[in-house]
Amino acid sequence: GGGGGDGGGGGDGGGGGDGGGGCGPCVLEYAFSLDEHSIRFVVSCADGQVLVDELVDNGDVHGSVELPVNARVSVCFDNAASWVRGRSIKYALAVVPRETSAATAAVRSLQLAAAAAEAEATAAAEVAALASWRRDVAEAQA
Repeated sequence: GGGGGDGGGGGDGGGGGDGGGGCGPCVLEYAFSLDEHSIRFVVSCADGQVLVDELVDNGDVHGSVELPVNARVSVCFDNAASWVRGRSIKYALAVVPRETSAATAAVRSLQLAAAAAEAEATAAAEVAALASWRRDVAEAQA
């Protein structure tokens, strides 16, 4: 399952959820956006195993982590380091079969490669157009 929404946290560490059930070989895919400052992002299992523990700065964060089989997982946006300021977080979480995650990553990789090739072709066309314009200007001045 997955979810998304806005989470805010006070000084105690806010936002979080406990994944139910469990699954076979699965991957937790996450994306979140933090408007200001930083926050600690933790993904851990009920048995105490910590899968992700990062202090992240403002901006967009995307990632994934492979989950142990049949693990109960908790996701926490920890704001305990801030005594005064709350945080505004937009997030999306999805637990998907490992094969789906690998296929999604492969598709994203192909999309990025195609976008890079298109950008390179556009840049090459712009360089050629500029060179042609310079030749035209030089001929006109001669």
